[in-house]
Amino acid sequence: MQIIIDGYNLLKQGLKTRDISDKQRALFLKKLITYACAKNNQILVIFDGGSMTWPERYKIHALLTVVYVGKGNSADDALINYMQKYPQRPLVMVSSDLELQQAARAADVTVVQALDFWDLLVQENTPPAPKKKRSIAHKTSSGESTELDELMQTTVVPLKSVDTKAPLSRGKSRLSKIERATERVIKKL
Repeated sequence: MQIIIDGYNLLKQGLKTRDISDKQRALFLKKLITYACAKNNQILVIFDGGSMTWPERYKIHALLTVVYVGKGNSADDALINYMQKYPQRPLVMVSSDLELQQAARAADVTVVQALDFWDLLVQENTPPAPKKKRSIAHKTSSGESTELDELMQTTVVPLKSVDTKAPLSRGKSRLSKIERATERVIKKL
């Protein structure tokens, strides 16, 4: 699967900031490499601007390519152009930009919201929590009490009615066809 990403849109949404430092961008690209390797997905990240007036393309990793569209140019235009010109599918576009989402749907490209993909990226880059050791119950009294041992083994504690009630429905309506398709793609990512 190929994933194309509106770079600054995803970074600004995920980090909840308007200004992105070079260090934040570099860390983001490292996370993308980890994700791409784990999922074996080709990723193309397109950023607005750059140091030159023309587009610059960098193959950061076998699975990750970064494009800076050049000074005065828009990543949105480059993304729309890419979706229209390159027919390889399945193709997934990551952005929360509404104009890009409309263009992607018109080009039959699946859209994933920036924050949804950010969550996947963070999840893939978070090491698993260490397993907790189970505590073992120990007898604290020094005497033998077979009656107490038998009582503890045969006593059944009834559940409260609160514990057995079905969870309350939140009144969530059924997802739209597009939302269901997006959820299926996110599960594959």
